[in-house]
Amino acid sequence: MIHARSSPHFENPLFSVPAIALGLCLAIALLSALLGLGRPKVAVAIAIDLSSSTGNLAAYAEPGTLMNQEIEAVQAYLQQSSSTLKQPNEVKIFGFGGQTVPLTSGFLTDPKAAEAELIAKLDDSTLGSVLQPDSTNMNLAIAEASNALLQVQDRCRELLVVTDGNPTQPLEPQTLTQVIAQGIKINSIFVGVPDADLAKLGQMSTSTGGLLLASEASQLASSFKEKLFGNINSNIKWIIFWLGMAWISLMWMLILPLDRWVFQGMFGLKIDLAGRAALANALFWTTATLSVLWKVSGIPFINAC
Repeated sequence: MIHARSSPHFENPLFSVPAIALGLCLAIALLSALLGLGRPKVAVAIAIDLSSSTGNLAAYAEPGTLMNQEIEAVQAYLQQSSSTLKQPNEVKIFGFGGQTVPLTSGFLTDPKAAEAELIAKLDDSTLGSVLQPDSTNMNLAIAEASNALLQVQDRCRELLVVTDGNPTQPLEPQTLTQVIAQGIKINSIFVGVPDADLAKLGQMSTSTGGLLLASEASQLASSFKEKLFGNINSNIKWIIFWLGMAWISLMWMLILPLDRWVFQGMFGLKIDLAGRAALANALFWTTATLSVLWKVSGIPFINAC
């Protein structure tokens, strides 16, 4: 073991201060991973396909139909949000066919209230005539849900679309352009055989930083809980940020060892030149790390989303 007396630079603030910062950054990153620190506040608009290809609106609770599985998946998401998050997601649910209809009155955090409004709307005998289930218009669904998200302030905006495809109106390029301009992330999950429009929906998801999933109807609930929920409420940006800060701290901590042991000891550089080289190394990695963080995950203090 090397003691401070035999290695005086361990007592130097130029070494000890970055060493303390390194320990703190690693501790925060670990606690963030274990305790979910730094999770963003999120508003989620969920648009589920209620067209006739997913089931019969009059018998939406019939087990085994895609429509029933969609509803159960939404309920599972609401329960997951309420039970695991200190600040549950604000969730608004839409159903779409040829038209898009809000199935809850607004963005709600209480799963019981959201489920009650959802079931009441599905039980409404006039829903079918308004929804027009014989056709599927995803453009309208995405536009309506996006417009609702724009009314939410101080939360990350996530749009979740569930469909079996087969739209009667193809997805239009301007739909993607509009969503990107609005800063909304699209997460899409489809059940069935992929087609050209599902490929476009997948492009929307990847272009906005969202998640694209294919699922069996029977696995929708688990996909919502295990994959979509985790992705939407991830604090990975927070963890990456603190790991980046730990790396920067390490580079500054190594200034004295590099100066004395490497540049002077191994390469025989003069003391002033060795010090400049060690400092340049720290400055280079500080700049490079911040640049990578900015491009890859962003700075969570500036943009938590």
